[in-house]
Amino acid sequence: MAYVENHEAGKKPRSKDQDIHLDNEILQSEQRVFLPALVGVSRRLLTSTASIKAAVSSLLFDDILWDPINQHEFLEIINDSTDQLSDLLTLVLLTLRAEANLIVLHPEPYLMEEILGKVKQQITAQFPKFDLEINIPEDHGFIYTDFDYLVLLLELLVQVINTIAEVQTLHLQTIENRDHFSLVFSGLDKNTFQRLQDVLQFKLSEQATGTGKKLTSEALLKVQLVRHILKIQEIESVFEYDTGQEISFHLDIPIHKKDLKDLPEDH
Repeated sequence: MAYVENHEAGKKPRSKDQDIHLDNEILQSEQRVFLPALVGVSRRLLTSTASIKAAVSSLLFDDILWDPINQHEFLEIINDSTDQLSDLLTLVLLTLRAEANLIVLHPEPYLMEEILGKVKQQITAQFPKFDLEINIPEDHGFIYTDFDYLVLLLELLVQVINTIAEVQTLHLQTIENRDHFSLVFSGLDKNTFQRLQDVLQFKLSEQATGTGKKLTSEALLKVQLVRHILKIQEIESVFEYDTGQEISFHLDIPIHKKDLKDLPEDH
C-alpha cells in the first residue's frame, strides 16, 4: 500500500482497482528513480572523499610550511566534507536496508512530546534559522512506536518540505483520536502542499521545487526512505481537499492500544 491518501470533499473514495493502478504507477516511478538517484549520491560521496584527500595531501606536503590560517581552512574543509560524507553514507545505507526489507522496528511506549521535542532539536541543529513550531495539547496519551525511525521520518519529511518550498516556519499540531494520533502540518501554501503530494507519490515529471529546480538525488533518496518508513510504521499520509479546494496534510500515526494495555501506572 502506498500510504499516500487523497481525500476530496464531495467525491467518492477511489475504488480498489484505482488504488492498485495508483500503487503500480508509483512503484514504476520508484524503480525508474532509485538507481539514478543512488548514482547521483555516489558521485557526491566521491566529491566529498576527493575534498578530504586533497586537503590532507596539502597539509602533508614536506616542502610547504602552512601558516595557522591556511591550516585552519584545510581543517574546515576536512571537517565539512567528513560531515557530508557521513550524512550521505547514512542515507544510502538506510535506503538500501529499506529496499531490502531489513529494517527492524523496536517499538516502545512514548509521548508525542518526547518524539517531537527530539525532531525540533535535530532540525534546529541543521537549520538554525528554520522555525519549527509544535503544539501538543496537555493530557494526551502514549503512542507505541519505534522512536528512532519515527524521529527520522519526521526529520526527513521536514527536510523534503524545506527543499520544495524553502519555508522558514512550519507548524505541527497533534490531535489524539481513538486509535491514532493525527500530526497536522500547517504554515504552507496550497502550491507547496500540492508539490509535496506529487513528490511523495513520485510524480517525478512534476518534481520541480518552488524555484523551478529539479530535486537532487539526495532529496529523492530521502523521499524514497520516507515512503518506506511510512509503510513499515503503518502511518498514513493524508492530503485532504475541501470544497474550496484548500489542502490540508496530516500523518495518521497508529497508537497500537493493545500494546499499551500493560503499561505501568508510573510510566
